[in-house]
Amino acid sequence: MKKRITAIVAALFAMVVIFSGQAISQADANGQDGIVFVEDMLQDEAFVASWNEQLLAQYGEEYLENLRNAHSNDAKLMGFFPKDSAGESIYPDFIGGIYYNDDGNMVVQIVDDAVSKKSSLYNRVAAFLEEEGVITESVEFSFNELEKTMNALNKLYLAPNRPAAFDNMDSCAEDTLNNRIEVRMVACNEVEIARFKSTVLDSPILHFAKAIALIQTYKCGTTTTEAPSPTVINPGQGVLINSSIFASIGYRARLSDGTVGIVTAGHGGVAVNQSTTYGAVKKQQYSGNVDGAFIATNSSYAPSNYANGFMTFLTQIQTVFCLGDPIAKVGCATGYTYGVVTRPSMTGANGITGLVGTDADAAGGDSGGIVLAHIAPSHPGRLPDHYTAGILHGGAPGTNYTAIFCRADVINAAFGLTRY
Repeated sequence: MKKRITAIVAALFAMVVIFSGQAISQADANGQDGIVFVEDMLQDEAFVASWNEQLLAQYGEEYLENLRNAHSNDAKLMGFFPKDSAGESIYPDFIGGIYYNDDGNMVVQIVDDAVSKKSSLYNRVAAFLEEEGVITESVEFSFNELEKTMNALNKLYLAPNRPAAFDNMDSCAEDTLNNRIEVRMVACNEVEIARFKSTVLDSPILHFAKAIALIQTYKCGTTTTEAPSPTVINPGQGVLINSSIFASIGYRARLSDGTVGIVTAGHGGVAVNQSTTYGAVKKQQYSGNVDGAFIATNSSYAPSNYANGFMTFLTQIQTVFCLGDPIAKVGCATGYTYGVVTRPSMTGANGITGLVGTDADAAGGDSGGIVLAHIAPSHPGRLPDHYTAGILHGGAPGTNYTAIFCRADVINAAFGLTRY
């Protein structure tokens, strides 16, 4: 379900490269002289004019305006909802889901016959949606029901004596568009579906489908790739772990004691105290809802927040993911690829829960690479922000979740890390 915003983001970065007209020096962790920053390029009127002209010619004013309005209305809508202790919005029971359609518009799903529709909050939200011309559609289940069902499945799936029916499940995920929990099965037939319903959960919220392709991690074997020169290491570069595992670098982070390093994937045999190209593995987990590892870099290398000399990754962490959210990943095998969120929450991908599925391209060696959430520009003349979303875990070729990632906020909480 790739959307046109995927190509828009790609066009933005292409414009940066084309306009520069020369090689841009590689950035280090502290931003040394000679680095060309995106913010500086936006001061050039010729660049901004050329960029806007290309966007308008290719996508049209209407689509770009829809996209800006969608993100603005999304932020306003969240302002109506109460917040939890972490400051995240709590969806009322009349909300089924929120996503962005192919025209760049926000779509809000409203639950039929929800008791909460009688509340004053519903009246205020309904008035706002009508006033702003936001598209709405009726659905059967609330977002909270979807979340409750996913949590119940996760608990059973991770139990030591989990039902045997899970052995036939490749994954399950929130399917926002169809307002269901999708259960992908290796063998999808009446017998297996009946077994799942009788031993796991029997609910109309579940939709059963055959697994098109089994989910796999994107690690690969030993490579002869040497450590890069200069010694600045950037997101998406390769890292050799214990002389046998080759993966990609994710993002830089530090422990509470000040130890700095890089985050990558935790699968494929990665273990604490293993040596790598850049230092030793200090933290590792490949279970529960975490697929990650933290490598403390030695004094010869400096982690950075830059890639290709021009792209800046902000240290803000994206914690909420909706269907249609634009994302990108950077890995040493396939480089920059773009897509959208297709599964806001996935379980069963190699035994890990709480993953996010996207339709970006990825391949062997990309595991551990950074995944970014692209925050659309609020007005013409501004490049999108790139919040840290997570670490690439794997994917299922031939599906609409070809790139699945583990969330950065979950990894950081498990390891006691902060972005910097």
